[in-house]
Amino acid sequence: MESPITNSDIFFHLYEQIKGGATLRQVLQDFGGANIYIPSYKSVQRDEDIWEDYQNLLNKHFPKKHIMLSLQQKYDLSEQHLYKILKDKRQPSLF
Repeated sequence: MESPITNSDIFFHLYEQIKGGATLRQVLQDFGGANIYIPSYKSVQRDEDIWEDYQNLLNKHFPKKHIMLSLQQKYDLSEQHLYKILKDKRQPSLF
């Protein structure tokens, strides 16, 4: 039995079509009339961006305090919240 198609599946399919150069006609034919939920940046991409910025600054040998202050300012998050995100990226949950 196949798992049901989720709204995220539909959104990412739409994104790939547009990224691949689909015409307006193709997008309208495939998705016209559909209610498509577009996930927030925070729920999909933000933590990846934080991790990437953290790694880049770490590779440039900036002190950790400087890295955390930089990330706090850029993402408007507390140091504790950033540490939680970074911990989750280092040790992803199995559940």
